[in-house]
Amino acid sequence: MIRAFLVVSFAMTLAQAGLAGEALWVRLGPDDQPQGLHVSQQPDGRTLPAEFDGRACRRTDIEGGSAHMYVHVDPDFTPPDRVFVTVEFFDQHGVVSIHYDAGEGLSAYTPTPEAYPQRGSYEWRTETFTLLRPQFMNRQNGGADFRLLADGPFAVSRITLTTEPPEGFQVPIDPNTYFAEHPAVTLPPDMDLIQQWQIHEPVPEGQLADSAYETARQIGVTSLQSYVGWAQLEPEQGVLDFSLYDPVVDQIRRHDLKWLPFLIVGPLVATPEWWRAEYGVDYVCLEHSTATPIQSIWNPNLKAGVRRFLEIFREHYEPDVIEALNLGISGNWGESIVVAGGGFNMGDNHTHIGWWCGDEHAQAHFRQWVEARYETLDTLNAAWGASHEAWDDITPFIPADAPSRRAAVDVTTWYTQSMTDYAEFWVKTARELYPDLPIYLCTGGSGQPELAADFSAQARMCAQYNAGLRITNQSDDAPGNFAVTRMVSSATRLYDGYYTTEPAGANTPKGMAARIFDGVSGGASGLYFKSLVIPPDQPSATAVQFAENVPFLTRHEPKLSVAALMPNSSLAIEQNLIHTFLERTQRLRDALDYEFIDENMIADGLLERFRALVVLAGDTVEQPVLDRITAWLEAGGVLIIPQELGPLQTVEAEPATWWSDQFALRSDRFSVNAVGNGYLVVVNSPWPGWCETMSGVLLSETAEFPWESPLAEPLDGVYDGILATRVGDQVYYYNNADVPVEKE
Repeated sequence: MIRAFLVVSFAMTLAQAGLAGEALWVRLGPDDQPQGLHVSQQPDGRTLPAEFDGRACRRTDIEGGSAHMYVHVDPDFTPPDRVFVTVEFFDQHGVVSIHYDAGEGLSAYTPTPEAYPQRGSYEWRTETFTLLRPQFMNRQNGGADFRLLADGPFAVSRITLTTEPPEGFQVPIDPNTYFAEHPAVTLPPDMDLIQQWQIHEPVPEGQLADSAYETARQIGVTSLQSYVGWAQLEPEQGVLDFSLYDPVVDQIRRHDLKWLPFLIVGPLVATPEWWRAEYGVDYVCLEHSTATPIQSIWNPNLKAGVRRFLEIFREHYEPDVIEALNLGISGNWGESIVVAGGGFNMGDNHTHIGWWCGDEHAQAHFRQWVEARYETLDTLNAAWGASHEAWDDITPFIPADAPSRRAAVDVTTWYTQSMTDYAEFWVKTARELYPDLPIYLCTGGSGQPELAADFSAQARMCAQYNAGLRITNQSDDAPGNFAVTRMVSSATRLYDGYYTTEPAGANTPKGMAARIFDGVSGGASGLYFKSLVIPPDQPSATAVQFAENVPFLTRHEPKLSVAALMPNSSLAIEQNLIHTFLERTQRLRDALDYEFIDENMIADGLLERFRALVVLAGDTVEQPVLDRITAWLEAGGVLIIPQELGPLQTVEAEPATWWSDQFALRSDRFSVNAVGNGYLVVVNSPWPGWCETMSGVLLSETAEFPWESPLAEPLDGVYDGILATRVGDQVYYYNNADVPVEKE
């Protein structure tokens, strides 16, 4: 059976007939022309005059960190139940959306049902947004009433507000009307649906009303998440305070829902000031030798503080009301990563993606790790190509500045292993306190070594404690979601663990199908959303799209025969190689579904589960991993690698012994050699053509290859923006294109 994901398109172009109803507008440029609307400058909403394609406009100061454009509405204008904002913008890249003030008791940043991906046409474009029940109470930054935003460059020439929709514009259904006309959403019994509910502060009074929790139930939500920090539970030493969370938990019990506490220590907002003052150790970056007030995982006092926090929480909150625990151990927000950009209450503190291991305790730990690995300085210097005269001379360094490939791999391995070891303390302690609850380690990023999250190592460790991962990097883009979540989904499942997803960037109604498709095709046990309920108690347009797509939501265990190599060693040696890898995985995913496998997983024997291994970026692995690949090849595996990458080699630059320039089978596109009972396939095409050649080899049903059947199930094979995945006896298709596509 073939099933197609529902993707509701909001992209209706403004008709030439123009606008209808009362109109307010502003024309933007060096000298704005306001007519009932005007744009203001805010700290997060700086705009600059510009000109594109001969038209004057304003653009967001994206270089300065501003992604918003704040708009004020004439105070004499009284909005009806819905108004329409039409925006003329220069089409570049990134998703364009609007947040508006929905009035007292509701969010001042309510998202519109519509969001529009820019297509990169570099032409002027016009789109319309629907504001449902706006109030315009001047509650946004600087007293604004709504804001335009984009997660990329954004230039606007005109903004128009009308009380009637433009001709040809399809008005989205009101979420309240939708849920009044439909039965409550029912989820599969083994799938969790989590709604963000509370972030380090009391919820508004309206969000404690019965209606808020009944709205969550109507949408199908199984649990409500609260950010629970140690600073909130013990604001003064020895003084415990549960008043932020008890009212929410009481209502959750009353309405037969579950709670999902996000337990956090390390980020600034969640770590008590009294504890930081006496015991704190801040992260220090190697790039600038500058500290930031997020706790270093090498702080020797930190584990005792974490245990104290978890025990305080366990003494007060019984497991019966809790669906799962989500552990927030580090980083700006609580993921199991080091410092990135931004974060709660971080203000102007120094933050960036980089190498955050410059504090004295990190330095001491690195020296201990290196000495335990090499035992003597002569052995170390020989391996690194260095000339250290004393162990005290050795401090962490940026891998790009390493004296050798081996040194770059070593410092990266220590860095990520430190995070995994610290995460294990959290998971082990939480499991002791809550023996039977599901436990998730919150992790993030896209696999960048700088963030210190080794996804497969974290998944393997968590599985030992019957725990899983929460990966926090989904967006509205289906191929992009595959690229950044598949390492987590592959590793958790292959190590017999579990995982849930969470959106990080754009979180719009239009992207709902992409996020569900990613969760289902990856085998997620749950999905987390930030905007199914608009505070305090309103269903959102995102919730409508969830309800429309929920028939496709199922707990799925993929059975795939092809894996792509994530070469940890190459990623340590070659700065920014991760981005090349992720880009190429997205392109190949257009043609077929496959797993990710990295060096940890190969060393653990998991490669034996696959018929084929493809290499998309990087050529370097550790010697034991190369030995495993060799044994797998000789036993019957098929390795596919582009000619331009050359032979696989070790960190010490020793190439694979089975690589040869002489091939038994050769064509313009590929060459094939037997290796024992298996085969090496070298793709001769340059990128991006070799991607098509690679998928053609994997999906071929002809007799041109020496193996007897296709290496991957031929569900798709076409590069057309349509993604396919098998779910039991069904095939799901997702349309990532802007136009309808028919599949036979």
